[in-house]
Amino acid sequence: MEGLVAIALLAGTMFAIFTLVGGVLNSANRVGLSNETAQVTLNALEVMSVVNPMLQDTGKIDLGSYTVSWKSAATTPVADGVGYPVGVSLYQLALYKTNVRIEGPRGTLLAEFDLRQVGYRRVRDPTPRSGRACLVSQRATADRDRISDHNHYHQSRVLGGIGNFAAFASETHSETPFNN
Repeated sequence: MEGLVAIALLAGTMFAIFTLVGGVLNSANRVGLSNETAQVTLNALEVMSVVNPMLQDTGKIDLGSYTVSWKSAATTPVADGVGYPVGVSLYQLALYKTNVRIEGPRGTLLAEFDLRQVGYRRVRDPTPRSGRACLVSQRATADRDRISDHNHYHQSRVLGGIGNFAAFASETHSETPFNN
């Protein structure tokens, strides 16, 4: 009779130990799945960093063991960007809400999340003689001409006023070209 009681106690203890081991293994499995989900989500975020939702609002990319697919919708109206320091940018912009799905090899859903992205597209070509570009170009030309005149003036003075340039320089410049 004591043997049966000992066996019953041993069986109850073994049941508790196996339940504990089963719980630990189940937790370890969930941690592994969580790590896998985190890894594929990070990979999907990296893939989506190069996707421009204004140019490609839906798509799918096969990454081998899983597939990343997305659908985007504009949440703001498309607007012209602001040029620096003033004016209109070469681009139009809009904010997009993108739903990203990551599916396993048999179409099983591994992860899904929403992402906010800026979409853009170039709608204008740069024109070198308009706006700020023109002003910068005019200033650069004026600076270059002033420096050139200054160098010619000093060269003519060093050469002792020889030639027609010395006469031209003395007629057009009172002291130096930088006295403006």
